[in-house]
Amino acid sequence: MQVIRAATNQLDFNYSLEVCDHNETRKEYFKGCVLPMEKPTEEIINTGKYLLLSDLILKTIKTESPIMIVVRIWKNV
Repeated sequence: MQVIRAATNQLDFNYSLEVCDHNETRKEYFKGCVLPMEKPTEEIINTGKYLLLSDLILKTIKTESPIMIVVRIWKNV
């Protein structure tokens, strides 16, 4: 499985991103792009990791305050 480069902090249309809160009660999908993250890491793969999202993403998913969410990223085919 390909992983997101740790240095990337831009939109990457080779990947897709799925986010949901820690209870997985709500989900938001960003097909075809990976939004800038607070601390990008190569450990974020499609098995899911917990991240603290940047303000940009929080606004995108209409969340008022920082939350821990599950992130799944996968390579587009």
